[in-house]
Amino acid sequence: MQQKASLAAVLLVLVLLGLLFPLISNAMDPSSAAWAHPTAKTVKRIGAVSDIPEQPNFMNNLNCSALTFRKSGDSVMRAGCFMSTAFGFLDPDSQTVIMNGTDEAVDLKSFSSGEFIVPWQSSGSALALDSINTGGMQLSLYKAVYESLRTNRSISGTVESKQFTHPPDSVLRLPDGSALIGNPQTLAFSDNGYWLVVESYRGVFVRINLATLDVTAFAQSFAASGSPALLKSNVTISNNGQYVAIENNASNSFAVYDLDGCTATLTTAATSPCAHFDYRPFITSALGTIDNIRHVRFINDSLLIFDATTQNESSKYGLAPSSDLPALSDYLGLGDSYSSGEGAFDYSYGTDTDSNMCHLSVNSYPLLIGTNLYGTASSHSVACSGAVINDIVPNETQKYRGQVKGGRPYADLSKSYIAQVEADYTPGVLGQINFATWLQPKNITVSVGGNDIGFGHIITTCVSPHLGTSTSVNNCYSTKQDRQELLTRIDKTIPRWVHAFEKIKASTPQSHIYVIGYPSIAAEQGNCGLNVLVSQSEIQFVNQLVRYLNAHIATAAQQAKLPFIDIEHALDGHRLCHRQ
Repeated sequence: MQQKASLAAVLLVLVLLGLLFPLISNAMDPSSAAWAHPTAKTVKRIGAVSDIPEQPNFMNNLNCSALTFRKSGDSVMRAGCFMSTAFGFLDPDSQTVIMNGTDEAVDLKSFSSGEFIVPWQSSGSALALDSINTGGMQLSLYKAVYESLRTNRSISGTVESKQFTHPPDSVLRLPDGSALIGNPQTLAFSDNGYWLVVESYRGVFVRINLATLDVTAFAQSFAASGSPALLKSNVTISNNGQYVAIENNASNSFAVYDLDGCTATLTTAATSPCAHFDYRPFITSALGTIDNIRHVRFINDSLLIFDATTQNESSKYGLAPSSDLPALSDYLGLGDSYSSGEGAFDYSYGTDTDSNMCHLSVNSYPLLIGTNLYGTASSHSVACSGAVINDIVPNETQKYRGQVKGGRPYADLSKSYIAQVEADYTPGVLGQINFATWLQPKNITVSVGGNDIGFGHIITTCVSPHLGTSTSVNNCYSTKQDRQELLTRIDKTIPRWVHAFEKIKASTPQSHIYVIGYPSIAAEQGNCGLNVLVSQSEIQFVNQLVRYLNAHIATAAQQAKLPFIDIEHALDGHRLCHRQ
């Protein structure tokens, strides 16, 4: 079933643009981490291991988001872990794709048998992996996936699959011109999609600049020895491409490389690698015997996280070349349906169920901001559709039951359950402020208050038919008394906003907190379709109400000494009744 462009979906992109400039100054940390020559080192337990998939089963150095979906022509809901691309979402394990403009998944068919498609994060391109008889897989590139696909339909016209119509556009090559044959279990993108790392079958690891396709060799390979156990390395690369971490359990090593100024070549990288430091002895001395390490990721240039199993207990740890760990997150989104992405579909795993209807979409503006500015490992959102101020900052934390159906008071939740909710970033269970307190993020956006004044009910009332004998009866909230009651409701909410904003500030004093308003949803003097059951008077009333609401949120933000981001005009050109 094709989905129509929703208000929320349009809002996501436009609000992203509006927030980009206030946040960009904090997006990059100018300080240089001393990973290769640490004067101090810290490893510390930071929480539980997530039980929600965060990487594909086969290529576990890639990042993916667990989504619920259904296949074309089928009503059965399934779960998969999808990577975000410019053409939609792709699950590398099942080779299933959800194309932009639809909420249904279809099979992705390669051009030739044995070809395996790997999405290039946040890009319209993709990698094609083809098995080689001598071992490894040849890496090739599809430059424009959307234009390379045809639609296969059943006799009834149902879309069955998308299939590539031609072979890859180019083969990735090493500096000497030979084809790049790599170990797919070491394939890793930077979060921003600018860099790629892979272990080559030439005895070295290489970094690829995905803008220029320049290749830099920097470290000795494990695969060259031929041991199957050595083939499974945990690999991650920082967003600036300078740092690469390679952990290999079989070799008992955990080295971080600094590629800045490295002069290693294909023939010298194995014997003269880039500057690096092996953190495995330090980690072992701090944690004791380690059975397994997995899910190694850069949070930012100065912080790595990884999951480790020690004495049959798994936990998430932070590692830094400093005397203490920096902030565990660069960005956190808090809020209601405008932040969760209600109506944008592609909801995160567990947020579109009978018990949890938070509807946190991977298309929501907090997650888009996070992906584009900081990377998925360093940005999160716990926004939940329907949230009110008390869901952001509960009045009585111990009695708070969350937004989920059958929720239990916080005081009755076990520490292990709370830790799991935090590890999974599950919205709707805890007060959203809990996540801010735990993560201490560098940046926070918060959008709340619309549900407290019943904004959704107001809109529903206005788009419902009002049949009567006079114009006033046919308009929603047509009397002065009705409208004054709404304004009074907003007036009385200011102290609650101020209290909530100040509580968030107190819980995470080092964070940059941005208060977000609401958009105007309909164009005055526009051209409404027959299916839009609102009059010009009602449109004017709703827009005036949005302006009044935003003005009071801005006042509350000012009293709490926080910046307010005005998005009233974020939907201009895309609002209801906009003239085409």
